Amino acid sequence: MRKTILSLAIMTIMAAAISTSYGQESIDKSLKPVEKVQGTQLEVGNANQDPAEAKMDTISEYQKFKSESEMKIKNNEKSIADLKLNTSNVVESNRIAYQEKVSDLEQKNYKLTKELAEYKYEESGKWATFKLEFNRDMDELGKALKDFNVDGKI
Repeated sequence: MRKTILSLAIMTIMAAAISTSYGQESIDKSLKPVEKVQGTQLEVGNANQDPAEAKMDTISEYQKFKSESEMKIKNNEKSIADLKLNTSNVVESNRIAYQEKVSDLEQKNYKLTKELAEYKYEESGKWATFKLEFNRDMDELGKALKDFNVDGKI
């Protein structure tokens, strides 16, 4: 008799636990459909944006990027000019190597100037790729100039 009562009690507890766990949704689950609906509404709002207007936004971003990059290039040119003037501080045996390194930095800066001038806006995917590569190259040149200025020697 005890076994039967104990078995029935365990089965009842298990049935109650299972039915309550499947019957209720958590607060987080009940909020997710609302968030999905709001997210969809936002995406629809962006999809309704005029393609010409979106292109103009990207073109204005390109123009801003171009003007900022031109300023960085001019600053790099000033730094390179300062390095050229400081050849008198370099030991005679290292002067040729110093001048070659300055020339390499100058060529990299010229290459970036040329890339920026020759780039014509095509589509957002290519623009993003160009921007990433150009910023990477610009950062490398800036770091090389900074390291070169700090050392002051080879």
